[in-house]
Amino acid sequence: MERRHVFDTIASQYDRFRPGYPGEVMDRIVSLSGVTARSRILEVGPGTGQATRLLVARGLPVVCLEEGEHLARQLRETFATHAGVQVEQISFEDWPEPRAPFDLLLAAQSFHHLDRAIRLKKAARLLAPDGSLALIWNIPVPGDTELAHAVEAVYRKHGAHVRATSSTDAHELETEVAESGLFQSPDIIRLRWHQSYESAEYIGLLATHSDHALLPESERSELLGAVARVVDEHGGVIEVHRETYLYHAKVR
Repeated sequence: MERRHVFDTIASQYDRFRPGYPGEVMDRIVSLSGVTARSRILEVGPGTGQATRLLVARGLPVVCLEEGEHLARQLRETFATHAGVQVEQISFEDWPEPRAPFDLLLAAQSFHHLDRAIRLKKAARLLAPDGSLALIWNIPVPGDTELAHAVEAVYRKHGAHVRATSSTDAHELETEVAESGLFQSPDIIRLRWHQSYESAEYIGLLATHSDHALLPESERSELLGAVARVVDEHGGVIEVHRETYLYHAKVR
């Protein structure tokens, strides 16, 4: 199973444990892109709506492309009372390009899963003149506490090929976008924040990471069980530090 497809098999867990994003990141997107309640906004790979909630809270309409059946169903249920949210169960690659262009294309924690051969070209075609591409990731920041080092030791022993603080392809995309020649000079914003988890919550979060979800069940259980024991031995609560990374660029 591809990493991009595994999330649909854990849709309810994904909705429960996946973190959202700081409100400030959406405020920055709105300011940089200039979108309003009259704008056309496309969100690619919204999952269960972690970033969509920020759009809705600001009164912004959005068309969501979510290829996962269970994720799309969860998304529709979450925003059933919001007329401005339209959910289409289809992949970005297969979606027919509409005649009317969009003012903003947003992808939160999803753009790196799209087909590299077409993702930037199609994104540029979908945008109106002066339209914006906004890409967001939550990137874990390695801790320097006794507990953080103990968790890393668990990964070295039980899951050396799965890192507790795995990063994304965010920084590689900076080069890809620049080399495409399709977008203007970017705005890059990084916001630091943290969140505390009890051991069971932390294990629930880790289980929603694609590299963890794709492990054989016995291997995943052994790894996550060992992490839980370490967290419990250190007081039962772990603080996770993150950097929310925003890449915004206007189309040429």
